[in-house]
Amino acid sequence: MVAGKPRHGSNDKSEIREWKRRQGFEMLKKGMKKSVISKKLGVNRKTVYNWSVKLKQSGDWHDRKQPGSKGKLTKDQKEKLKRIIDSGPRSYGYDTDLWTLKRISEVISKEYNVEYNTTYIWCVLKNLGY
Repeated sequence: MVAGKPRHGSNDKSEIREWKRRQGFEMLKKGMKKSVISKKLGVNRKTVYNWSVKLKQSGDWHDRKQPGSKGKLTKDQKEKLKRIIDSGPRSYGYDTDLWTLKRISEVISKEYNVEYNTTYIWCVLKNLGY
């Protein structure tokens, strides 16, 4: 960044979004109208309204990552699942050496009585470090 502005031609959307948010907060602090801020920064008026609420609540322009919902599996269950996966599908009773999303979903259901959509198993695997 140069002089508080995003780099010219920057493709980093988060960098641009952060710069706009910081500018918006400064404009709000100076008492500028939300509609003017929206036009100057090229953002939706609802976005500026959300900034004004956040400014009143915390005074902080930084974007904080929101916590997600609590996971369905405990730490111990995740560790056991990882051991099951590492030992291979044959050791769990499958007739081939290929783990599939469906198979892992079946293991989770059988071992922990927890149901995941098969497509979400990618997220579970990523969370386990695969």
